[in-house]
Amino acid sequence: MPSDSLLRHYWPFAGFLALILIIVLKLLLRERLALQGTIAYMLFLGVFGLGALMPTQAAELARGMGFEVLANFVFSVALIAMALLHLQALVSIHRADRRTIQLTQDLALLEERVARSEKSKNGNPIDAP
Repeated sequence: MPSDSLLRHYWPFAGFLALILIIVLKLLLRERLALQGTIAYMLFLGVFGLGALMPTQAAELARGMGFEVLANFVFSVALIAMALLHLQALVSIHRADRRTIQLTQDLALLEERVARSEKSKNGNPIDAP
């Protein structure tokens, strides 16, 4: 169990993370955020929240992983979290880009079919491909 002085020192940080988590959940329930990215973001917030609520254990984990300064450990974890979230955003953008290209091609094919259909109704001969 963490000491009371450490817990009193870090409770504003934990409260801030809890507030952000509530806001993200609210946006998720209103379907303004994509589920896939939101779950990863909430997981990272939860990890940092646990670190704020249990600073003694977080410091022991940091020392066990070779970090002498807890701030370096927190910075490294935050950097990894941001890199993973950025990678996930890049994948989402790539998927949206590919889907946009597919929809543009489908639209062009449909417009061609409509044009051919209108020509055949007007009695104009259609060139068969």
